[in-house]
Formats: sequence, C-alpha cells, structure tokens
Amino acid sequence: MRKMLFSFFVSAVAVFLLLVGCTNARIDNNSNVPFENADTSLGKNNNSVQAILDQSDREIDEVVTKWVERYFENKDLIARVEGKRVNLRQLQREKAEYIDQLREKVKRDPAVLEYMKYVLKMDAEIKKKANYETLKQECLRGEISLEELREALVKAAEEMGVIEEIKKSVERTYEQFRKNLNNLKMKRSKNEEIGPHHYELSHLRRGDVCAGGWRSSSSSSSSSSSSGSSSSSSSSSGLPSFGHAAIWTANGDPNPRNEHSTVAMSAWSKPRKNASDVHEPDKEVGYDYRKCWDGGGIGSPIYLMRVYEGATPAPSSKAEAAARWAENQRGKPYCIDVINGKSTTDDFYCSLLVWHAWKSQGIDLDSWDYFPTDGIFNLVVFPYDIYIDDNTRVLYSY
Repeated sequence: MRKMLFSFFVSAVAVFLLLVGCTNARIDNNSNVPFENADTSLGKNNNSVQAILDQSDREIDEVVTKWVERYFENKDLIARVEGKRVNLRQLQREKAEYIDQLREKVKRDPAVLEYMKYVLKMDAEIKKKANYETLKQECLRGEISLEELREALVKAAEEMGVIEEIKKSVERTYEQFRKNLNNLKMKRSKNEEIGPHHYELSHLRRGDVCAGGWRSSSSSSSSSSSSGSSSSSSSSSGLPSFGHAAIWTANGDPNPRNEHSTVAMSAWSKPRKNASDVHEPDKEVGYDYRKCWDGGGIGSPIYLMRVYEGATPAPSSKAEAAARWAENQRGKPYCIDVINGKSTTDDFYCSLLVWHAWKSQGIDLDSWDYFPTDGIFNLVVFPYDIYIDDNTRVLYSY
C-alpha cells in the first residue's frame, strides 16, 4: 500500500512539472522578445558598439598616418632640395615612433582629431589651387626656389580667404575665453587653502609647456566680436577653436594659495584688469596667473607637458634658457601675423611665444613646420600643434 501511494505521489509531481513547463513555453513564445533570442539581441548591440569603436580607431589611424606621412614627405623634400642624404631606415623608425605617440595623444583628446582633419583638408585644397605638384617638381629641378614655392602657396591661401579666416577665428577664441571668464562663477580657494591641482603643478619645472582650453572656448555657438556685432564661433566656420598655450616660468607651484601667482609666460589679446583676469593687465606678452592653468580659468582640457630632445627630456639648462628667453619678451605686443610667418620676434601670439622660446634652444615644437612646403599651415603654430608635436610628452592632464 505504501509503495502504491509513493508511486502515485511521484506521478502527480511529474505531471505538475510538465504542465508548468508548457505554460512557461507559451509565455516565452508569446512575448515581444523571445527568451531564446535575448542573448542574441544583446550580442547584436555589443557588436554595434564594437563596430563604432572600430570605425573610430580606423579613422584615427587614417588621419594620424596621413599627418605623419605629410610631415616626413616634406622633410624628405627639404633634404633633396638641399642635396642632403636621407637615412631611410632611421626615417622609417622615426615615423613608426611618431605614429604610436600621436595616436595616443589623439585618443586622449578627440578635439585634436578634428583639428588635424581640418588642417589636412585645407592644406590639400590650397595645394590644389596652387598646382603644388607641378611647383614641387620645378623646385626639385632647381627651376624655382623654396621661397617661390612658399609664395605661391600663400597667394593661393589668400585668394581662398583662409588667412583672414584664421585671424578671425583666433580672435573669436579670445573673445569666447573672455565671455566664459566673465560668466564663470569660480569657487576660488580662501587664503588658507591650497589651490586646485597643486600636485600636478608642483611637478613642473621652468621651461615646461602648457596647452589647452580648446573645448571651453568653443562651447558657445556664437560670440560677440570686438565691434559688438555677432559672429559665428570657430566651430560653425569649419575652423576648430585654437585654445591657449604658455611656457612655465615658475619652479613648481610656489604660491598655491595665491590665484594671481605669476607662473607662466604667454601672449594674450587685449588683457583687461577685472575680477576674472587670468593674465597680467596692460602686458599683452606677459605672465599668466596660476588660475589660468588650474582648471578653472581657461577651462578644459589642460595639458602639462615636458619638452623632449629625441628620446629623453631636454636638458634642464635648455629648459631654463627657454623660460628666460620667453621672460625677456615681456611687454611686447600681441599679434598674429600670418603673412610674415613665424620668423618675427617683434610681436607674438600665445603659441608663437612658446615655439620661439624652444626654437631658440634648437628644438622645434611645431609638427607641421617644414618651411616652406606646407601651404599656409607652416606659417602659424597653434596650441594644438604643440600638443601633438613629437617633442612634447604629457605629464598631467585635467
């Protein structure tokens, strides 16, 4: 009798489980997303995300490779015109190293990719208008000089309106900086408190370079021009915001409690004395205050960089001499003189001052600087150029 009851109980449980299973099967089959397809759907989403990431990586690789190829192509052309021999093995090694370094910098800041794409695009259009390939062959045959090649490219850029647009876009960058600073309600440290990013700034030495602020200065779709009329932002004109650059002249961060501590030399368009100033007033080429570079002044991103000479940091003697050279320019006027290129030392814009300071020590911080073969873009050096140059290494960013 007990055996019969036990068998009956087991049979009942089995029937019950079977009915439950059928019911669940019907629920799954009638649902909007079948249970058996749930993992597949998730897998498709993951594949889509991965495809976007892969596409981004491919675009970065393509732009970086084009940038570096142009850099070394022009370096090779200069050598051939001057009758110098090129070590191809060394050239290939330098190209590979620069591609790896530049790829990491671009991945760190996508805004840089937009700048590089713009420069490559405009450079190609300028060269097409100037019939550059023909001029290049004439130059190699000795029929025209490098200077004549440069003049042809500058003329083409002028006719296209590129030079005037660069000037206007740089001024819009400064106007946007001023607008941001005037509207910014900064929570500044009290006298007894340490200022922001003291740790990072304290590791800087004289001669280190700073660049950034390009995302903040393009944050608005429009800004007021100096005449008071409304003008499009740099992003709407196709030109990216150019940001700001300076050369560090302090030893570390000696006065972290003082937001007006003078820490770096730069050039600033129309500096004004007001509550939000980040640069000494009445000195266009002069000192940037600490609050310019602590993340609250010109905004983000901020890149603190050390200058390298080859595979090692530049000697401290050169860093000191570069800082001293920049300080000796204090009081000179601000100007962006595209026509006369980077040769002038009578006036400066921010990144030109940094470039000249290190150029005086035999180190070039402009990756597009194989004068005079690269259209208009070898005549100016932007903060972006200093950031992506192969002679700078990022110490800290925020």
